[in-house]
Amino acid sequence: MPEERERVKLNDENTESEQAKIATGAYLRQAKVVSVEDWSNYPGQTELKQFDSGWTPELCLILIVDDGFKEDKRFFLTGRFNRDKQSNEINGWNEWNNAVHRFVMRIIPNTIEIHKDNYSIPKDVLDTIIGKSFQFVRYITAATYSDNQGNDKPSYADWDKVFAIDESIEVIKEEFSKECEWIMAPKRTEKYRYDPSAIDKYSQGDTNFNYGENNKGIKTSPEDDIPEEPVI
Repeated sequence: MPEERERVKLNDENTESEQAKIATGAYLRQAKVVSVEDWSNYPGQTELKQFDSGWTPELCLILIVDDGFKEDKRFFLTGRFNRDKQSNEINGWNEWNNAVHRFVMRIIPNTIEIHKDNYSIPKDVLDTIIGKSFQFVRYITAATYSDNQGNDKPSYADWDKVFAIDESIEVIKEEFSKECEWIMAPKRTEKYRYDPSAIDKYSQGDTNFNYGENNKGIKTSPEDDIPEEPVI
């Protein structure tokens, strides 16, 4: 049997941790990368990678991470290529709203090297991601799930804007605050839409409500929430 590794410690197993609070219903978490799967479709690839829903990503990394709970989970990072406006040929990575680009720049900034022929991430660079730790924000959404008793409970989602393990909570709060308008936008699907009012809705009269028990959330994939262009 493989040796059982020491798991990442939770900020607080049972209650909403004030030390990790970013905003109402939004909390800072830490995770360590256990493995990484590259689901990108680079130029010249003979076989397209496609999700069960039929969505074909451009840039996509699926991180298997340990964030302190009993089981590892999948953490999606997605992005798009940059294209020449005249020929539409790919000429690099689009940096706007590109979670893949943001991750490698913040977590492995001194080792990233892109293969220029097809703008892919070399395997040896992907391997350096394994074992890296980072911070991310988990926030309450407008979606719900049913518990074992059939009661509706709020679902949480992971913000894919990751941060270095030593980034200050003040900086993270500021970035989250700046993007709250987009994260709360009505056009976002419920399972990704930040809804801080859900905290009051579900905690009133529910003595069993707590962050540790209710942040299991819904298994999600990112394909229905990638904007085609910046929202002005």
